[in-house]
Amino acid sequence: MAREEFIIRYVALYLRKSRGEEDADLEKHRYILREICVKHGWKYVEYVEIASSETIEYRPKFQKLLADVEEGIYDAVLVVDYQRLGRGELEDQGKIKRIFRDSETYIVTPDKIYNLVDDTDDLLVDVRGLLARQEYKTITRNLQRGKKIGARLGNWTNGTPPYPYVYVAERKGLVVETSKNSIYQELKEAVLEGQHLAPLGYALNIRGIPGPKGGMWHGNTIRRLLLDETHLGRIISGKTKGSGHKHKKTQPLVHLPREDWTVVENCHEAVKTEEEHLRLISILESNRSVPKKARAGTYPLTGLVFCGKCGRMIRYSVRTDGYPTSSLKNCDARNSFGVKCDNPGLRLSVLHEFIAAELKEYEQKIIDSEAYINEGYLERLTQKIGEKESQLLKFKKALAKIKEMYELDEYSREEYEERRDKRQKEIAILETELIAHRHEMNYDSIEKNKQRKVLIKSFRDIWESEQATDKDKNDIARQVISRIEYSMDKETIDISLSIEFN
Repeated sequence: MAREEFIIRYVALYLRKSRGEEDADLEKHRYILREICVKHGWKYVEYVEIASSETIEYRPKFQKLLADVEEGIYDAVLVVDYQRLGRGELEDQGKIKRIFRDSETYIVTPDKIYNLVDDTDDLLVDVRGLLARQEYKTITRNLQRGKKIGARLGNWTNGTPPYPYVYVAERKGLVVETSKNSIYQELKEAVLEGQHLAPLGYALNIRGIPGPKGGMWHGNTIRRLLLDETHLGRIISGKTKGSGHKHKKTQPLVHLPREDWTVVENCHEAVKTEEEHLRLISILESNRSVPKKARAGTYPLTGLVFCGKCGRMIRYSVRTDGYPTSSLKNCDARNSFGVKCDNPGLRLSVLHEFIAAELKEYEQKIIDSEAYINEGYLERLTQKIGEKESQLLKFKKALAKIKEMYELDEYSREEYEERRDKRQKEIAILETELIAHRHEMNYDSIEKNKQRKVLIKSFRDIWESEQATDKDKNDIARQVISRIEYSMDKETIDISLSIEFN
């Protein structure tokens, strides 16, 4: 490389670690560029980027370098090869060329000095940029194709495996880690027995057991873990397309419907059965049908008590003097004509005594007959399934309508994608809930009753515990009780109470 014709004194070193490279590669490149500077007596400043994005927009160090080059600060910029400056879109390459050409800043590699004011070098940079872009697209396409093929062959290609699995390169698959699996099984059995997620997380943290990523356990961490289908021995790919990455210029993230996923069975050892998975869905997804304020579990029976006259949810009568709440509010709902419901409030002690008596009777029915069937529960479940199937059909029609409106140019692409993604998420949630409900319809009555007896015991233990919070009581109450209705005749003071158990 002949440098005698160029006047270079002050330069910038641009170092960037690309996809698949190690820190050692970056140090190697730094050594090469520094040697050039030392050999020719050039003063230099380093710009180091740790990023895989080819787009200028998401390379802050390179943006700073371009701004400095545009100001004419440097005589030249050193890179180990021209591709380090970018293999992105032609728009980006054009911007790079313009800034270097207008500022008359050289691009120096170990093999050549490019002067973009020179027509020959300008054309050579165009050719190199085009080849680099094509190479980048080929590499990206091959990586994506390899991942899809690997997934179809049952190889693990989804990044960090879920707890309690570890990736074994020789097998290109997952293996169960025994010590972690014992914790997973403990969590699974506890939730199947009706225990709550948050206390389970607290207990693991107290025992000093690290979470899946080495941090603390949380209720949501356990929830996501137990719903993961990887634990069934399957590998799922193709759930999304595009990317939600903030620092990459790609197609927007789109969640695909389940029928478009690639599902490969029997890829590794399963740590739960299909039966257990469906029961976990049923237990953990049940809160979705509970109003948001009720899910907060402010009081033990929040979201479970309804007016027997108008059907509206009844709220607790909140005291402002610091004493515990002791009653439910009067029903203040109004009908279509503005007439206020006349159902008065109710003392909680009356309601608690009623629940205890009815629960004892309900438990005795289960004890007397292992095959006891809660007809009311099945009837309500059938109604829920019908309602959700109807809602699912409406959502699917709405999704088709959204596509039609986009094709008719009624929606912009952004509007279409936003509306489509919203509907697809709603459809996915409904389909999951329907799976759980249908499983419950066919769930063996003997096994179901075993679960009911465990939940009833948990209910009593928690409600009698002085350490249990109102939220703890509300959580277990929702697993045992479906609905309570009451009404009172103001003149006769006759109280009518009914309760539906799950």
